[in-house]
Amino acid sequence: MAVSSTDFKRCLHGKNVSLYVLHSDTERLTPDRKVFDHPTGSRLGLLGAFPGFGGFAVLLFTPYIADMLGRRMGTAIGCCLVILGSVIQALPQRSNPDAMFLAGRWLMGMGSNISNATCPLLITEIAHPRHRGRVTTIYNTLWYLGAIMAAWTTYGTLTHISSDLSWRLPVGLQCAMPGIQLLFVYLLPESPRWLISKNKHSKAKKMLTKYHGNGAETDWVNWEYNEISQTLEIEKAASASSGWYELVRTPGNRKRCYLILLTAFFSQCSGNGLVSYYLAAVLTTIGITKGSDQALINGGLTIWCFIVSLGCAFLVDRIGRRVLFLSAGIGMLISFTIWTACSATYAKTGDASAGSAVLAMIFLFYGGKSWILSNASFNS
Repeated sequence: MAVSSTDFKRCLHGKNVSLYVLHSDTERLTPDRKVFDHPTGSRLGLLGAFPGFGGFAVLLFTPYIADMLGRRMGTAIGCCLVILGSVIQALPQRSNPDAMFLAGRWLMGMGSNISNATCPLLITEIAHPRHRGRVTTIYNTLWYLGAIMAAWTTYGTLTHISSDLSWRLPVGLQCAMPGIQLLFVYLLPESPRWLISKNKHSKAKKMLTKYHGNGAETDWVNWEYNEISQTLEIEKAASASSGWYELVRTPGNRKRCYLILLTAFFSQCSGNGLVSYYLAAVLTTIGITKGSDQALINGGLTIWCFIVSLGCAFLVDRIGRRVLFLSAGIGMLISFTIWTACSATYAKTGDASAGSAVLAMIFLFYGGKSWILSNASFNS
């Protein structure tokens, strides 16, 4: 059940985040360029970055949605917003497309942020502790499943459709995976942690008995139930006196909070935006200008990242997250440095081998990024 939710959630997020890649694709689609009047510079950046504003708008509210309404309800709300946003994005008027397109991307950012907060909690809290590490790691890995679907849908519409449908269809299809998840999310059990926090003790015990005890109320089930209950009591007592201040009250909490903030911040400042948002422009600078060739590279990149991240998911328990995380970061630094040097060489000399080296470094860089993503799990 947890893996099913994982599949749907990562397809959802992959479709959403892959729209950044997709938007790089639509940057070069003739029908789209006509509708949006060849967006460049700050306007192109705004079209690509607008979901971040929507996500930021609900940043402080998502924890309360998860705690007050439940993990499943929060995921459902996020899915509904993503579905609504994708429909609005796909149907802008040709005379003034920016307003509806930006509104849709704002809603997508809101929905994605809410579901990104609640869905991993649901998976982590219903997974058996024995499987939690692998399940939560696979959750992150399956981001690329949605990315693959988005990239190859874009390639298909680019090569076979010449009308506005070539960009409206892949944009609208973002609602497919959230729609599937919305239909099936309530077939999953609710988090026992949330149930206990709402004094629904019998439902929590029933869930743990069914999924963690194979239908029998074993000593393990009772121990897990008691541990969750005691932990919630301690957290409730701490939050009653300190609230948000608990995040920075002790040196250990401050360290964890700083690590979370810095990891999130620097992960968005590591150069990944070059390919995520502007793959078409990057490939154009090294002589790959044909739209279908760029879309093929985009599709191949998503498959490569999926293979690397899935392989790394099964190394987490053997090697450890820190080693994998740091080694991937060092690899990204080296590949990005070589990428920059070769790109400058190509710009000066037009040497085809330098352009090929840039392409190779893009794949290596994103292999490292997928390596890191597969280890940024929510394992407790």
